[in-house]
Amino acid sequence: MTDEPSLSEHEQRILAEIERNLAAEDPDFVRRATEARPTTNASRILRLSILGFIVGLALLLGYTTNLILGVVGFLVMLASVVGVVSSARTLAAVGRSPSTMFRDAWKRAEDRMRTRRRDQ
Repeated sequence: MTDEPSLSEHEQRILAEIERNLAAEDPDFVRRATEARPTTNASRILRLSILGFIVGLALLLGYTTNLILGVVGFLVMLASVVGVVSSARTLAAVGRSPSTMFRDAWKRAEDRMRTRRRDQ
């Protein structure tokens, strides 16, 4: 069951007509809009994979006395690397490089810190 309200038949026809007109008038916008969603998912996967790599590294280094936890840490790191590579490829195919994404995130963090210092 979805949370979206269902549209009447008339509303569905109007929406379909709007989509056709938009595709005819500005196909580049339609292409960019349809590719925007994978970028969001790829960015989320990239962040989670980096976090997973850090957790896996902590398991591997922090629990060297227990072989099972070391192996689990290695497997988590391996899965995270696969996630980073696949999401980086998706971001590069869409046109947004991971380095640009990290630079933007770093700049936003710096701006927040400067704002906090000024407010104090």
